[in-house]
Amino acid sequence: MLNPFYGLLLEILHTHPAPTTRVRLETLSPDDWHRLARHAIQCRLAFEFNAYLKNNEGLRARMSERDLRRLNHTVRSTLMQNLRRQAQLRKMRAACESAGVPFLLMKGLWLAETIYRDLKARGSCDIDLLLRPQDMPRFTQLAQAQGFNIPPNCSDIRDLATANNEFKLIHPVSGAFFDIHWSLTHPIDETAVDEDPFWQRSDIVTLAGQPCRSLCLEDHLLLLCFHAAIHHRFAYVGPRALLDIAQLITRPPRPIDWSDVLARAHELGWSRGVWLMLDLVREHLGVLPPPAVLDGLRPLDADEQDVRQAALEAMFLHQQSKQMLGHTVEHLAKEKTARGRLLLLINRIFPPRRHIANYFTVAIDHPGIYWLYVKRWGIIIVQMTPRALQLWTNDPRRTAELKRSTTITKWLRYEKAS
Repeated sequence: MLNPFYGLLLEILHTHPAPTTRVRLETLSPDDWHRLARHAIQCRLAFEFNAYLKNNEGLRARMSERDLRRLNHTVRSTLMQNLRRQAQLRKMRAACESAGVPFLLMKGLWLAETIYRDLKARGSCDIDLLLRPQDMPRFTQLAQAQGFNIPPNCSDIRDLATANNEFKLIHPVSGAFFDIHWSLTHPIDETAVDEDPFWQRSDIVTLAGQPCRSLCLEDHLLLLCFHAAIHHRFAYVGPRALLDIAQLITRPPRPIDWSDVLARAHELGWSRGVWLMLDLVREHLGVLPPPAVLDGLRPLDADEQDVRQAALEAMFLHQQSKQMLGHTVEHLAKEKTARGRLLLLINRIFPPRRHIANYFTVAIDHPGIYWLYVKRWGIIIVQMTPRALQLWTNDPRRTAELKRSTTITKWLRYEKAS
């Protein structure tokens, strides 16, 4: 179950916070206020929590000066981070335009500028760009010329990330951080989609003071739902994922074509994940999409409460990878046969060379590739052993995590059928 501080944060984010919320806040002790502020920062909700306190001066007076300074510092840091990201986007846009390499901007900066309309309100850890596969060799040369983390003998970034369909592009000096995609879906775990319609429907918006091509409003809404529910199974995204969708619905730059959202969700095979995200936003943040859209997306097993609780808990409890079991331990625990577990271990210990190259961001013909296998084994042992032991000894936190993951995966696996 979620601790009460997470519940309070959801109540504060609600479009119409209940009067009982203020009553409950007034009963908090100084230590409770400290914990609530810490959870707000951890969940990337410092701006919203700070704004709520500013509108409720009596409550703000209950916060310690130290916690207020931490909140204000976090909000300022978000602003400075986004200003740096803007500058990095402008530089990348200019380079891509000169080289004739188009891209679509997605999520973070687009949300901060177009939806939240305040660079302090929504952080962007990286800059998500979608490129066409055929443009990747030219983009690779462009990024190498700018000094990004690409081996000099690599002619196509896709060779470094065949297992992911995305690449973390990082500049070692400036700290510029781009998440480069040439497909929206994971090549192993998710059904591929046709990206051409996303390009055809894209919009030109003003970002960082310059025109920039991005996903259209409806596709952005669908992608946010897909990213949280289907791609991440509600882990890593935090409650910010609900707030992003709520803000997009209540503050769109133009009216949303909901009939298009409904049709595209079914066409892409994302209807279950989209419905669950929209209905969680309705339930917990008080933002109501058109009832006809929810009805049109609603699956037959929509009344199952365990998946809703599992999704909410995963958003709050699994915001960092180090907090989680990890895919290998989780898959081993779910595998029912000894033969299946053995095959899985062999696959993890001796993965294809391209997977090792992808993990260490080197070319597949790297001369030290076999030494990297040994290095990877050491990392796996360090990461897996304590988590596997916790699960083997029936640690309540780990068994609950496995149950949540199983519940979510089982519910979403019928995605195409819906």
